[in-house]
Amino acid sequence: MKILVLNPKGGAGKSTTAIQLIAPYIYHYTKKKVPYFEFDLHNDDINAFKKSKIIEPHLYQSEKEIPTLLDDLEFSEDAIVDVGGNQSTNILLNNFAWTETLGNFHLIVCPFGDSDLDMTGALEMYQLLKKDWDFNFLSVLCRAQNLDDDVIHDQFFNFFGDTQHLIDGREGFIEKFDESDRSFVTIPVDKSLVMSRAFGQTVYEIGKKSREQFKTAKEQAQKDHDKEEFIKQNKILRFHEYCGFFTEQVIEPAFNVIDNLMK
Repeated sequence: MKILVLNPKGGAGKSTTAIQLIAPYIYHYTKKKVPYFEFDLHNDDINAFKKSKIIEPHLYQSEKEIPTLLDDLEFSEDAIVDVGGNQSTNILLNNFAWTETLGNFHLIVCPFGDSDLDMTGALEMYQLLKKDWDFNFLSVLCRAQNLDDDVIHDQFFNFFGDTQHLIDGREGFIEKFDESDRSFVTIPVDKSLVMSRAFGQTVYEIGKKSREQFKTAKEQAQKDHDKEEFIKQNKILRFHEYCGFFTEQVIEPAFNVIDNLMK
């Protein structure tokens, strides 16, 4: 399967979504490293995850590299394309249009922050693409304060609209998508996302590792009376538990939403 992650607005959570959700989703089914194509003229987020066992990173940072990206994509059975914001989005979408590449994607994923700008640019892009292509579409609400429904609806008020008619009954951005394109998942702010970047691996792959692997290292440090190593391994064990919880509460439920779209 091939999945495109984009939003014209920079800083909307595209790389977090692609790395922490979409890569694990594809890996969950293929059990093979996922070719990850990042096209961004200004950033190289994927380089922070070089230790990942589930991602095969490919970085393209100039227009001259687009033919190579297109060739690499053509010969990949499964792939993620993570597109940088602003100019990067415009350039790559134009090339996709010229080469009719958009028809090869099984899903387009659009991350949002809670900013109006995140949603306005994404809606314009969505409406433009829908004129010429039919595709599965998923919204991802990034940096949510937590997973409580009321909190999410308040934080992303512009996305959902005034559904309870508390103010003016305004329509949300979600209403402007086709009815079949209104699925969404939520990625909350969490320490595991920050720490996984430091470890160079995704939350999913850390959370799925055997707890015994970390527990054994902690017990060995205790036997060796190595206090510094014991404290270190204890912190790593707790981090593993955070990742496992995030995987169970956020990532795997999102897999189910994507599964329903892919059907």
